Amino acid sequence: MNEEQANSPRILLIGYGNPARGDDKAGWLVADRIEERWGNRIDVLRFHQLDIVLAEQFANYDVVVFVDAETTDLGQGRPPTLLQPSLELREVTHILEPASVLGICKAVYQAEPTAYLVTVSAETFEFWETISAETRRDIDRAVADIDELLDGLMNQSDSFS
Repeated sequence: MNEEQANSPRILLIGYGNPARGDDKAGWLVADRIEERWGNRIDVLRFHQLDIVLAEQFANYDVVVFVDAETTDLGQGRPPTLLQPSLELREVTHILEPASVLGICKAVYQAEPTAYLVTVSAETFEFWETISAETRRDIDRAVADIDELLDGLMNQSDSFS
């Protein structure tokens, strides 16, 4: 490990969604592109949905970036949005929100990585292999936003040492 890597923040990016459900695979597609660019400096994982067991992994990172698809009227998803840990759980407990997994990480492992959510605009979540043109364009935007975020995080690496 060189000095630059030793001083860099430990970053995990998680793309999640169901790759068999049309635009819901956007998180996975963004993760693929980010891994091509940053795979030697960050860890990248893909999941169908977030699970409570991820809380233990999060304790090993300084930063966690979540990428998901969502329906929106704006034509694009959200840029990196800072998340706060929360122990608030939805009624459907097999679907965890990023903030809930972060809350579990903080409560059980006394670790609180800085976390961001990036979303990609989605039109359809039907069982379909193809993604929509709108989602394809927004994947490009999300990748650019994450590239910018990662550049900034790597440039302020002293604050994570």
